[in-house]
Amino acid sequence: MVSWVGYCFATAGWIFLFYAVGYAYTGVLPDWYVKAQNNKQYVIRGHFDCSFYTMSLYHRDGLLERPICFLDNYYDVEKLTLFVYEEQDSVVVKYKDLSDRKKRTDIYHFDGTLYER
Repeated sequence: MVSWVGYCFATAGWIFLFYAVGYAYTGVLPDWYVKAQNNKQYVIRGHFDCSFYTMSLYHRDGLLERPICFLDNYYDVEKLTLFVYEEQDSVVVKYKDLSDRKKRTDIYHFDGTLYER
């Protein structure tokens, strides 16, 4: 009986490991993840793709996340903060650009188009 239970746990562990490695190699797992400061239902997920980061906005509902829009490509970003204002149709992204060490603010619509930079 003990060996059957051990076998089940070992099998489940290997399945989980292969599942996680498969996600990592297909690019599904994010490289970084930032929650909105004013509305915890929104998050930004970032992926490193060759020489730049891609960034997308997601709406959270419990454990499920629904993609809202692709926002932009960033090159060297540090200390990213997110603010989402649904009523004003705006997504505010504040970050520090490492290439010139300046703080920047980008404002997007919910469809991913840029209000201003």
